[in-house]
Amino acid sequence: MSVVSEMSHLKKLRTLFTLKHHLIYLGIYLATYLLTINNYWYIIVFIPLSYFLFKKQRLLLYVGVMIIVLYSIRTSFVSVPVDTYIEDKKITVLQVINTTEYTTFVGKYNNKKIQCFYSEAISLKPGDIVHISGSLNTPSKNTIPNTFNYNAYLKSKQIYKQLTVDDIVKENHTFTFGNLRYLVTQYIERYMPHSKSYIKVFILADDTHLSEITKDNISELGISHLFAVSGLHIGILVLAIMKISDRLSIPSRTTQVIIMIVLLLYLFLTNFTPSITRAASLYFLSLLNKHYKWEFSTLDLVAIIFIILLLINPFFIYSVGFKLSFLMTVIILLSHQILHKKTQLIQLYLISFICFLWSVPLVVSITHQINIVTVPLNVLFILLMTYCVLPLAYVTFLFPIFDSLYNQIIQVYNWIIHSFSLINVGIIQLSFSHPLLIILYYCLIFYLMVSLETIKKRLKTISLVFLVIFLISLSRYINPIKKVIFFDVSGDSTFISDKFNQCNILIDTGDKDDYNGVINYLLSKNIKRLDYVIISHSHRDHSGELKDILSNFKVSNLITNQSVKPYENQLIKCGSLSFYIYELLYDYGNENNNSIVLSLFINNYHMLFTGDIEIKKEQEFIQKYKIDIDILKVPHHGSYTSSTQEFISALNPKTAIIIAKRFNKFNHPSSQTINRFKKNDIQVLRTDQLGTIKWRFFGRTIIQTYYPPER
Repeated sequence: MSVVSEMSHLKKLRTLFTLKHHLIYLGIYLATYLLTINNYWYIIVFIPLSYFLFKKQRLLLYVGVMIIVLYSIRTSFVSVPVDTYIEDKKITVLQVINTTEYTTFVGKYNNKKIQCFYSEAISLKPGDIVHISGSLNTPSKNTIPNTFNYNAYLKSKQIYKQLTVDDIVKENHTFTFGNLRYLVTQYIERYMPHSKSYIKVFILADDTHLSEITKDNISELGISHLFAVSGLHIGILVLAIMKISDRLSIPSRTTQVIIMIVLLLYLFLTNFTPSITRAASLYFLSLLNKHYKWEFSTLDLVAIIFIILLLINPFFIYSVGFKLSFLMTVIILLSHQILHKKTQLIQLYLISFICFLWSVPLVVSITHQINIVTVPLNVLFILLMTYCVLPLAYVTFLFPIFDSLYNQIIQVYNWIIHSFSLINVGIIQLSFSHPLLIILYYCLIFYLMVSLETIKKRLKTISLVFLVIFLISLSRYINPIKKVIFFDVSGDSTFISDKFNQCNILIDTGDKDDYNGVINYLLSKNIKRLDYVIISHSHRDHSGELKDILSNFKVSNLITNQSVKPYENQLIKCGSLSFYIYELLYDYGNENNNSIVLSLFINNYHMLFTGDIEIKKEQEFIQKYKIDIDILKVPHHGSYTSSTQEFISALNPKTAIIIAKRFNKFNHPSSQTINRFKKNDIQVLRTDQLGTIKWRFFGRTIIQTYYPPER
């Protein structure tokens, strides 16, 4: 049996060697498949790629299909705790995130990671064993499209459940590799109090101590990659160890062992972040490749690491750092012909420019903007980082006596970053609002890579690339679809968009949102101007994001219940849309009843927006106005204090939209209100059940929803 098994392994190994110098196609094939299952538009890339592999070398296609099957099996076998409540269970603390006003930590339960929340601040450290009781639930996903997906973020860290802790008791302590990170953190805190923010970035891949201003400046300049521990940092570390070993005449074998030990420690210190894992794995595989004379190309090794890491953790694909790390590595390796016989400085400029172009879709998915002066700035900051900031961080970590000196250097570096961030000449707000735009963009970049033959052709192609970027930023002007979007927010917020960007209206902003859901959605659609922002009333759950809205968009008209008089009793035209604000009394002791009430006319639909009006204002409205509507944005999140039978009968809507956050403390919407609508044969659509609700008007009306996860 062992002989048969050994023969099977030899055949697999022989197959792998047969595909030498072509394994990158397998990595690309898996990546394209993952894009396709997340968005069907990418099938227009996946099918031609499958045909290409079939014609070029069928074995590649067969192995690629086998890898996809293995990935699918691995994904389906990801097991998570099935309990809804756990009582007095033993959990080992792996990582402590917050212990200030409340406690957040990652623990191990049934050999699975869970994220735990406790409402009080308690002292914990990695390795603590605690007894816990609490409720397990699924992490929330993004129910507003094109925004931060917390569920996917946690999955990329192999965390599939969250635990709300009711009771916690510490028992004892055991060793985990998290102890190493904790001890190093304590060492940095104690001996490097002045420069700890930068030391933690480069030693622990922890940027939580960088100021928000510094983070914003770094993001605006497009140099975030310099503060995400990656191949650059690993390369400098390895080079430093090799230089020191050479000076001390340490044998190469011993040097390699030292480097491997240091890299393993670095992996544990940085919690196996994808970029570090990729860089360290590439070093280890390169040593094996050289020692055993396998003769795999570096691209082959990168593809092998990519596939193996995804089979270990299928949800790494949700990590932007993972995707950027592999994309940049592959692009740099594929650029060797372009970089050939160039000076070191020119190579640095070319690498910076090429990486900038290829990273644009991924970067703007987070920042919604690019800075076209990133390329020269990258070169400047890479040189400063490579020859000054990063080496001195390692020196200061080993010799804390340099803490004050290093802090002075950090201040100068931060000043340079801040000074350049004040130059806004090269910033372009940009988002790829449709996958076809991303496909078009990458086709153009690929054409640029293969056409860098003559200066004349090069300049022409580069000019075309920037022209396409500019046109993509104007994509909103070619969108023929009208939309009304009821956002799944805490509070109330609705966005109305006319075709061809003729008019954009935002009714309410929702409560204060750390993830800026509404703002990021608008930016993802390349929205830069809001013709009207209408705040129905001053309660925070309707106006909490107003300040951020005003700072991110050009707002032509801001209407509140304090400034509404000039707009009342008139049909206001905006592009092909129109709306009417009703004249009502605004002097109630109850601010809910000060809500602006307005009608929107879009295509052949009449929609009524009612803010948080309650019974008193409902009665006033139906006595004064006799209207028949199609869609009612239900007052006050479906509260029992609104939506009387008289109000419903007078308006006679066909559909009722309720904006209410799941598990809200007021238990909105009321079952009485829901039953009232159902008795009147009115369709009820609720954001707490369906997520964001989008009405699209293009030929026919289409309703799209973005479902929240099960609790």
